[in-house]
Amino acid sequence: MVHFTTEVQWEILPNLSPTVLPGRYQDNAEPYQSLSWFLKKDRACSAYSKELGELYAHEILFLLRRSMEILQIDHISGDHRDALGAVLASMQNDLARNWTLEELARAAHMSVPSLIRHVRRRYETTPGRLLGALRLKRGHELLVSGQTPVGEIAFSVGYDNPSSFAYAFRRQYGMTPGECRKKYAIQEDIP
Repeated sequence: MVHFTTEVQWEILPNLSPTVLPGRYQDNAEPYQSLSWFLKKDRACSAYSKELGELYAHEILFLLRRSMEILQIDHISGDHRDALGAVLASMQNDLARNWTLEELARAAHMSVPSLIRHVRRRYETTPGRLLGALRLKRGHELLVSGQTPVGEIAFSVGYDNPSSFAYAFRRQYGMTPGECRKKYAIQEDIP
């Protein structure tokens, strides 16, 4: 019991302090509070110290397990964020490519259902719609920044023909690519 108390006091407790790990225990500081309470009780009690020590040890182990699960969930989420970032970068670097779900899943190092689930959770859309939105965004950027013909822009961002690009562009932006170009050209002329 003395060894456990010493270990809690000098090794575990400082690492669980809300000041050491700010934001980790956003709901409350249960592990830190429980360990602190344990140390106070251990110093104050002697009559039922063995039974009390066992109860506190069980509570501490439960709270530590829960904290570790939270840390693991955070770690897993971070891995998926990195993987989805890699997929997004791959799509942006090659918008003209006819991406398949299998290729995107391979780039993210996950299965197709996992990719779909994580894309929905993070971006609130499907991988196909995400790719479509990226293509239209890049097409919009190219339209307003230069004089590249609409047909070339359509092919460069992955559309098979300019009319498909124009249709999707109109649905997204409420105007045709030509109207968009004119609108931004007029805005640039105004001092």
